[in-house]
Amino acid sequence: PASIGVNLRVTGHCRQGGRKYLAYFFSVAYQQTEDEKDLEYAFFGIFDGHGGAEAAAFAKEHLMETIIKHKNFWSDNDEDVLRAIKDGYIATHYAMWREQCKTILKIWMYF
Repeated sequence: PASIGVNLRVTGHCRQGGRKYLAYFFSVAYQQTEDEKDLEYAFFGIFDGHGGAEAAAFAKEHLMETIIKHKNFWSDNDEDVLRAIKDGYIATHYAMWREQCKTILKIWMYF
């Protein structure tokens, strides 16, 4: 069987506790190199629900893709990669706001 050269085991757990709903999410993702012997990247996300469960879910669904689509993410320069990660967070944040504004407008137009 194919095996990558990196031994990586990851697990995650979310617990609702005393709240009525779970507002935290986690995500684990990776991309192997073409020869499947190494990883291009590994992504571990813990999304806090302080902005509401919807905010955490939105970040889980969009943050990683936004970061890896940034051209500088694939640079050999560490500063470029860090900038891509920062820009990805900011872009995801604004996309979340835009989505929330669309929802509010739909509700407002309904009334």
